[in-house]
Amino acid sequence: MHACIQRAVDVGEIPSSLDVSMLTTVFDTFMHGISTQARDGVPFATIDRAITKVMGIWELFKRST
Repeated sequence: MHACIQRAVDVGEIPSSLDVSMLTTVFDTFMHGISTQARDGVPFATIDRAITKVMGIWELFKRST
């Protein structure tokens, strides 16, 4: 995950001022959380909506370049 985010910084997709370790932690923590929810039977549609919202973070960073 860290390498993917760093690559996005390196190619200018997201700002170089971004704290790559922080964003890695955000996405990694989210992924662990949704895997637990999926295991516990949370409906796919609910998880999918959450993913869409979290990926909005990425879009915000892209717009700030």
